[in-house]
Amino acid sequence: MDVTTEHRDYLQEHRFGVLSTGRKDGSPQASLVGIFFDGDDFLVTFRRGSAKYHNVSRQPRVALSVPDGRRSLTVYGTGELLEDDPDRVDAFQAILVSYGMPETPVDDLRTTMDDEQRVVLRLRPTSMDLHE
Repeated sequence: MDVTTEHRDYLQEHRFGVLSTGRKDGSPQASLVGIFFDGDDFLVTFRRGSAKYHNVSRQPRVALSVPDGRRSLTVYGTGELLEDDPDRVDAFQAILVSYGMPETPVDDLRTTMDDEQRVVLRLRPTSMDLHE
């Protein structure tokens, strides 16, 4: 998907969004999450035992709303769970660095992720709408 300059500019200013996934019964489940946009895809991290994990495992179509007062960017797309290394660790490192954290040695990061049972969601957008 081609991302417009307007979308890129908006996303550079925002670090949080509301990730919506589908529960087993079809109802929505929404969670406030930290986000990192790498220019093509969004990266989000959470624990393997979370509702988000179970929902995306079953139904990978997701929506992400990135609000800013009366404006909001809504992203629709497909989620891919990154559970295997090195992709999982590399993605988590990218998220942490985007929040201003120093790079962490890979072995230390892997241990932390394993201890926390942490995975990363790569959201590949199929459409984005900026609402004003």
